[in-house]
Amino acid sequence: VLEAVEVMPTVDALQPGPRDRILEIGCGTGRITRHLATRAAWVVACDLSRASLIACRGKARGTARLSLVQADATHLPFRDGAFEKSLSAEVLEHVPTPATREAFISEAARTLAPDGRLVLTAYHDSLLMRLVGKREGTHEGPGGGIYYRRFTVREMRTLLAARFPEFALHGLRNLPGRTVERWLGPSSVPVLVALERWLSRTPLSRLTGHLLLAVADKTRAALMYN
Repeated sequence: VLEAVEVMPTVDALQPGPRDRILEIGCGTGRITRHLATRAAWVVACDLSRASLIACRGKARGTARLSLVQADATHLPFRDGAFEKSLSAEVLEHVPTPATREAFISEAARTLAPDGRLVLTAYHDSLLMRLVGKREGTHEGPGGGIYYRRFTVREMRTLLAARFPEFALHGLRNLPGRTVERWLGPSSVPVLVALERWLSRTPLSRLTGHLLLAVADKTRAALMYN
């Protein structure tokens, strides 16, 4: 379910093409990388974690159009305008300060071509999360606490507007997909996916989505999500 309602809508929003050089900022273990590498001319996937890059290489085994680079998203080692498109999925929420978040967006914009597109997803401070969750905190893990922050629509607009003249915001994962699937069984998945896809294109998703999806263009409107 998550692949259908989160991964593929994120990739589709980028509209990767056979001539595109794509940068994936914070590729992790490669959940999205393999989808990009089959649709683009070349993909450069970067991450701060060497262990994640090794896992990513394993998932993308057999993909020739892929380079892996260990890099800090706030200081990218690429020239200005190097990529037609960039994607970052659930990374920005782990960037810990306002200054480094601004640097993250600035670097994404700098490395894009003049008509480039950035697609990113990040935790959303949705109506549900305001009732049952924290806006900021840490996820506990083997290496210690991992910082996170949930963004409001206003915060995301402010971050993007500093570098991108045109952008659109919508919510992803508006429905509790795994819970519904457990209750109703696998036969419910096609209906669930169709409903989720419809909701994600409505203004309501900016209140209910577990994630915010941003489609930001340097020079033109993000037509797919207007």
